[in-house]
Amino acid sequence: MRSDLIDVSFEDYGHSILVTLRGTFTAEQIPALREKLSSITEERKRTYLIDLEHCQFRDASYLELFLDLLNQVEGRDGRLAFIFKREENWQFFRRWSNVFDIHASLEDFSRSGLLERMRRRGITFSRRTGIRLSTGMAVVMGVIILGWILTLVSMVTFQESEIRARESQIQLLENRQRTLLRNMQDLRAAVGPLRDLGILESKNPGASDSLQSWVNYLDALEKKRIGEKPDSTDTLDGEAFP
Repeated sequence: MRSDLIDVSFEDYGHSILVTLRGTFTAEQIPALREKLSSITEERKRTYLIDLEHCQFRDASYLELFLDLLNQVEGRDGRLAFIFKREENWQFFRRWSNVFDIHASLEDFSRSGLLERMRRRGITFSRRTGIRLSTGMAVVMGVIILGWILTLVSMVTFQESEIRARESQIQLLENRQRTLLRNMQDLRAAVGPLRDLGILESKNPGASDSLQSWVNYLDALEKKRIGEKPDSTDTLDGEAFP
């Protein structure tokens, strides 16, 4: 595609659209170039590559034009990248080099996938400086990390409270157990003499029979003392009272 006022052509480049500008661009050509680029970059979610290797800019207003174009493309969820390696164009774009996506060649652009997505989100990487975050990304990452820390602290605090509550319950049960054991020991100490005398029934089945024999024997002695004849049940250890 050609324009009478400016030299602009475009073609498909893989899943992208390659726009090539050629010639010297002055202030008089800005409206025509703006209109032409706006008509080319109307699609949503597309990647547009603008080749500036063979052109020169004689007016700084072209920077505003490209900034507006960048906002339009990104507003449609697209991507805009510039292709050039001429030093003159680098000097022209130097002020906004951290804003524009600039590559020295199409091959360089094809290799930039992951790093460019990181850069667009405020993360840059270089061998000299390593990974660097923009101010906005640093704030977002700080908020996320702070949220993780607060969540971790709240979980630890909740678990500590649960542990303390369970420890207090265990201690209470242990105190109750010691109290019950002490009461049982006191009860055994109190019941022991009564069991030894045979007053209380023992777990031994023969203990109650022995106690009943002694009762019968004493009853027979009392009857003999008063002159009555003992019953046949008045025995001691299975022997009849004489």
